[in-house]
Amino acid sequence: MINKEWAYGTKKGLDRKLKLVGFTFLEDDQPTPKMTVYLREQLISPAGYVVEDVVADYSVVKGKISYDIDGQPLPKNEIQQDGTLQPVLDDDGNPVPRDNAYENIKALVDAGVNPYTLIDAGVREKFKID
Repeated sequence: MINKEWAYGTKKGLDRKLKLVGFTFLEDDQPTPKMTVYLREQLISPAGYVVEDVVADYSVVKGKISYDIDGQPLPKNEIQQDGTLQPVLDDDGNPVPRDNAYENIKALVDAGVNPYTLIDAGVREKFKID
């Protein structure tokens, strides 16, 4: 099942969730190639009503470092021939900051991976959702 909604802890004592609104993909022929994920962050009352609803969009821009919700760079991965992701490490064995997320997303979508599968994984990683 592909998630379009994610439980995201609590805030102000209320349950918090992220809700996917949509996404856009600007290809290489555009001035700024990127994928933008449109999300809403909602706070839910104990009765189940939405009491706060704010924008939580983010973009993955070609050649730019990707960060998690706390501002830490995400680790760089390279796609292997079998389709798995291999972490990229520096000479000291530390993760290299991810500056190839756009290229990886594009390659995986071109290879037939459902974009919603990638969005689910991306939201979980960016917002640290288990």
